[in-house]
Amino acid sequence: MGFSESSEYKRKQAENTDVAIAYIFLMGRAPTGEEVADWVGREKGGTSNAALLLELLESAKYAAHITGAAAVAVSAGGFHSCALLSGG
Repeated sequence: MGFSESSEYKRKQAENTDVAIAYIFLMGRAPTGEEVADWVGREKGGTSNAALLLELLESAKYAAHITGAAAVAVSAGGFHSCALLSGG
């Protein structure tokens, strides 16, 4: 069996995939090494992915990311900026 078939390798890939997907979809970027280490460490400590996702959604960095996206939409003008700001 090669290293890529080992249970440890597969487990590490799954852990890193959870955090990568969350950051790419919610933050529009890949997580930093520090963010990966924090997420995986907290998962290993018993914090669920759902709780980690909720914390990310409630974080200041997510709010800043969304505010930045809204500012870009407003500066671009048009229907999309109206829909984004009105929630519709």
